[in-house]
Amino acid sequence: MVEVPDASVAIKWFVDEPGREKALSLLAQIISDPTRFCVPELFYFELIHIFNRLVRKPSQTQKRLLETVVDLGMTRFAMTGNLCAKISLLQGLGLSGYDAAYVAVAQEVSGVWITFDTKAHRKIASLKVSRCL
Repeated sequence: MVEVPDASVAIKWFVDEPGREKALSLLAQIISDPTRFCVPELFYFELIHIFNRLVRKPSQTQKRLLETVVDLGMTRFAMTGNLCAKISLLQGLGLSGYDAAYVAVAQEVSGVWITFDTKAHRKIASLKVSRCL
C-alpha cells in the first residue's frame, strides 16, 4: 500500500518530539523503498516552514538531511483539477486545506495518509484512508 506522510511526521526527523522513533522508522522505510511513498508538492514547502520555525540555528548535518529529504525519491503530486475537487470535499468534512491535500493524494493512489494529527485523523476515520502514528 502506498503511504502519504505529512509534515507532522517529517519534522520529527529533525526535532526530538514525542513519536520521533515512529517517524524515524518510517523514514528508514522511505529510504529503503521510496516508491511506496508519495506526497503532495505542498509537503516540502510545509516542512521547510516548520523546520525554520522550530530549528532556529540548524547544524550542517540538519541542513544536509533537509536537502536529502527533498531528494528522497517519493512521488510528488502537483495540484490538478481532480485533486482540487477532492480537497474541497474533504475540507467540507472539517479538514484544513493542507490536511485535505494529503488525504486527496492518498485517495488518488488508493493509499493511506500518515500523520500525528489525531484531531484531523478522527474527522475522517470513517473513510479508512488515514493512520495516526
